[in-house]
Amino acid sequence: MIEQIKAALNHNKLKKIVALILSTALWFFVMGSQDPVINGSYNVPISMVNLPPRFKALYNETQTVRVKLSAPRSYFVDYNESYIRAVANMESYISEGEYDVPVEISYPKGFDVESFAPNKIHIKLDPYVEKQIPSEVILNGSARLSRASKNPTTI
Repeated sequence: MIEQIKAALNHNKLKKIVALILSTALWFFVMGSQDPVINGSYNVPISMVNLPPRFKALYNETQTVRVKLSAPRSYFVDYNESYIRAVANMESYISEGEYDVPVEISYPKGFDVESFAPNKIHIKLDPYVEKQIPSEVILNGSARLSRASKNPTTI
């Protein structure tokens, strides 16, 4: 039995090695074509981070970024737009004024960003303003007494 197996393995050894190499190459080719690279696009909301305290950011432009990505088809099945973030980092803007802040995109590993727009967003920083105004209470008329207050009962 063992002799028959050895004889089968040694017979046409070169042909078997070539067939193994070709079948491995064909397997890689087929697997690559079964999960081709495709493009997809998402509308992602822009979030503000590191906004200076006591300031409000105002912007009239669209609050979303259109992100175009490319990746193998299986990645688009596993991920959706909730895995993609668009951030306007306000860390270096510390005073009142209008600024063009760059938008930063973060996305899962394996994706490539083809493009995104807008890549900057125009933001106006306005300070919160507090003002104390004195108030005066003016009483006019008298309070109406309820029945419970006219006939108090003691327990």
